[in-house]
Amino acid sequence: MKNKKFIVDAKKEDRKKRGDFVSVILLSENYGYRMKSYGPMSLLSVDKSSLIEKQINVIKSFFINYEVIVCCGFEAKKTIDFLKENYKNDSLRIVENQIYSNSNSCESARLCINNTMNHKILVLYGDLVITKNMLSQIDFSRNCVLTQDENKHNNYCISVVEHKNNLKNLCIGGKSNFWMDCLYLSGEESILKFTSIVNNIEYKNKFLFEAVNELIKNTNIKVCKNQGHSIFKVNNIKSLKDYISNENSNSRK
Repeated sequence: MKNKKFIVDAKKEDRKKRGDFVSVILLSENYGYRMKSYGPMSLLSVDKSSLIEKQINVIKSFFINYEVIVCCGFEAKKTIDFLKENYKNDSLRIVENQIYSNSNSCESARLCINNTMNHKILVLYGDLVITKNMLSQIDFSRNCVLTQDENKHNNYCISVVEHKNNLKNLCIGGKSNFWMDCLYLSGEESILKFTSIVNNIEYKNKFLFEAVNELIKNTNIKVCKNQGHSIFKVNNIKSLKDYISNENSNSRK
């Protein structure tokens, strides 16, 4: 008789590590700083593909059960047409924030969250160059945010104040421990609390970190620190060029 003591179903173990069905929200409604002429941020060309292609392909390769909800705004039709043409067979939905120029990330998050019944939601800003290593740093068993100390391009502007790995405040102007524009919410209670905050008309013009600061008044959020490579944001011309240069350098090694 075979000894099955150490036999593990790889797929089940993978599912356990990566969590159950996850709704991944990409807030891609804006254009980069002084980059309006470049078109939607989601369609920026990064290393022979668009930014949103890289994001979705990493999500598809990392998660087992997932859906992607993309919020578009600026030149929305270009993004919508691109997604419909290239991802029509994928688990992907599109939400349009028609008032993106007169609202902020809380409104975009509200629109997306109201379009899913799931209780495991990962919210990511659309200018992040997502990697599998980045996603692996997230604790999918509880509410959490992701941080890193590096800020080479000075485009992470929100810092994290924490105590014993629990989030105490997100603030502007800190010098370290930067929030990587990544929020994971787990559980019906946390989702309902967050939804009630962003549904408030007062939050239509507020940033996502402001809603998170309101949420932590009665909800615990863990702080997870990125231990891998520095995560890029391509929200201005310099960071876009630096990312492309970095990728070209790595490909020559």
